[in-house]
Amino acid sequence: MWHALKAWFSSLTPSVEIGTVADIAVHIRRLLDAPAGGALIIELVGAEDAFLQFTAGPNQVQIDHPLITPQQMARENALRETLSALGLTPYETVGSDGARFLDADCPRDAVGAAILVQRILSSLFQVDHSTQLRFVGNDLPPAEYPH
Repeated sequence: MWHALKAWFSSLTPSVEIGTVADIAVHIRRLLDAPAGGALIIELVGAEDAFLQFTAGPNQVQIDHPLITPQQMARENALRETLSALGLTPYETVGSDGARFLDADCPRDAVGAAILVQRILSSLFQVDHSTQLRFVGNDLPPAEYPH
C-alpha cells in the first residue's frame, strides 16, 4: 500500500511548498476546497518517515499515519495516546497489501483541524514554530495566504 501511495503521488504533478505550523490551516483549507480525491501530506523537512497524510470526506478530515517502517511503528503508541488526549478516536486500517495505518477523523474545519494537527506534530515529532514543514498536495487548488 505504501509503495502504491508513493507511486500514485509520483505519477501526478504534486504541489510542494515549504512552510511552518503557521501554514497548516492554509493547506488544510486547500484540501477542503479540492475536488474528491485530493490528498495532502505534511512532512518534516530533513526527517525521514516523519509525516502525516490527509484526505477530506464530506463531514471530516482523515488523519493518516502509516505503520510500515520501524520508525513509524515505534511511534504508534505515542500517536494513539496523543490522538486520544486530543479527543480523537484512533482506528487502524489495513491496505490491500497488508500495510497498517493508524487513522483518526477530525471535524471538517480548517482552523480546528490545523490546531489538532499542530498539537499532533508537536507531540509526535517535537515540531515548534520554526520547524520547516513540506506540504505536498495532489489535486489541490493553489494556496491562498491571508494578507
